[in-house]
Amino acid sequence: MGTASGPRRVGIAGFEHETNTFRSGSTPLADVTIRRGDELLVERGRRTYAGGMFDGIDEIGATAVPLVIAGAQPSGPLEREAYLGIRDELVASIVAAELDAVVLQLHGAAVAEGVDDVEADLGAAMRAAVGSEVAVVGSLDLHANLTSATLAPYDALTCVKYYPHTDMYDRGREAVQWLGRWFAGERFATHVERLPWLLMPTATDVAGPAAALELCDAAEREPGVLDATFVHGFPLADGPAVGASVLVTAVEGVADPAAVASRLAGRIWARRGEFEVELHDPATAVALALEAARDVAIGRGPVVLAETSDNPGGGGVGDGTHLLRALLGAGATGLFGSVLDPASASAAHAAGVGATITVSLGGRLDPTSGPPIEATAEVLALSDGRYELRGVGWQIDLGASALMRIGAMDVVVTSASQQVFDDGPFTIHGVDVRTAPLVAVKSANHFRAYYGRIARAIVPVLGPGLSAQTTTLPWERVQRPIWPLDPDTTYPDTSYPDTSYPAP
Repeated sequence: MGTASGPRRVGIAGFEHETNTFRSGSTPLADVTIRRGDELLVERGRRTYAGGMFDGIDEIGATAVPLVIAGAQPSGPLEREAYLGIRDELVASIVAAELDAVVLQLHGAAVAEGVDDVEADLGAAMRAAVGSEVAVVGSLDLHANLTSATLAPYDALTCVKYYPHTDMYDRGREAVQWLGRWFAGERFATHVERLPWLLMPTATDVAGPAAALELCDAAEREPGVLDATFVHGFPLADGPAVGASVLVTAVEGVADPAAVASRLAGRIWARRGEFEVELHDPATAVALALEAARDVAIGRGPVVLAETSDNPGGGGVGDGTHLLRALLGAGATGLFGSVLDPASASAAHAAGVGATITVSLGGRLDPTSGPPIEATAEVLALSDGRYELRGVGWQIDLGASALMRIGAMDVVVTSASQQVFDDGPFTIHGVDVRTAPLVAVKSANHFRAYYGRIARAIVPVLGPGLSAQTTTLPWERVQRPIWPLDPDTTYPDTSYPDTSYPAP
């Protein structure tokens, strides 16, 4: 494949899904967004993976060939036929384009019915189609579950280093920079060192993750080491690949990625206790937030409550009522973003701004959501739910949305599910979050990229919900032993699968 003369042709393609296997039901093709060809050109200029890929291709003097990028909101396993159709379309587009290389936007925690490791399966299908002469590289999310089978089809995979994922653009661009080296004759050696560690999502500015970043940064300064990343993994994709790992990419023949990864894994494992973050039940969280809001000594700005357990970005359904109920019960004043309830949003649009309506809000999509909130609500504002994500350029669409006042809380009600990243859900309804005493959001950590700059305090909340990532979930298929489910788990442990651990 490839071209005989002229600039190298580099295809841009991808598939992303973060699969929560604890959700009931599967994800159909109708829930997958597929962009093809010139539809991908909107990524130019954005701080996204594909935006970095386009810029990187320009920088190495190659020609970008936009192909197909598919993705869906975090949800249950993909329907088998839906996944196979996407896979076959991606592979066919690559073959038809006559490429010199492919750069892929991947996640690393995608599961389909009958396919535990979608990235491994997709990569193997691509490699079988293009052979060994076409370079295949890609980018991964920090919450990837990796094994040697995942890596095997690819020449190299970059991985996001930060959570919130503020470096997506950099990782997409980096993957293409590696292609430039590949075109110049270099080849890469990669290694994933799996740790027996079920790591709950943790922001990378916490002590343990920050220390892991420093260790990996130091390793990247060693001769021949292109990349070293501590990969947190995604525990809600219950399966044999689940767990944290260290991914190292090196110049072949210059550095030994397995030795570097094993060394880093041991040092990070020794600090695993520093990764723990205190989470509070809704009632306790509200009490702490109200106390912080009264404490002028800690600064200005809103107190932010993060409902991690009903985070649509981790597979939560988005209509949970536990935190909102606790805020209303405490008589709190503030903003809440958001509750997924298309029927209530539609009723607000039908009634109009200024109307008072009776709502039965949320609590319908899963038993963990809690019962609906029965209330009288004043319609304060209406919108189409569309806005651009700050600093990234993604177009967010919440569907027909409304801002309703229930008690002293102003609640954003949406028709589509989406975690809260920034102030967009509020600004489209004419609200400045900086003036609110409290702001509650359905998000685990991505909200910190914006709210971390304006909040006087952040209170993480853990209640019932499908993204409630705790050791009490009924894991059935993860490899055991695994910490902290099995407190006596050790590393290195040669009984743990798919490793190249050094002897103790």
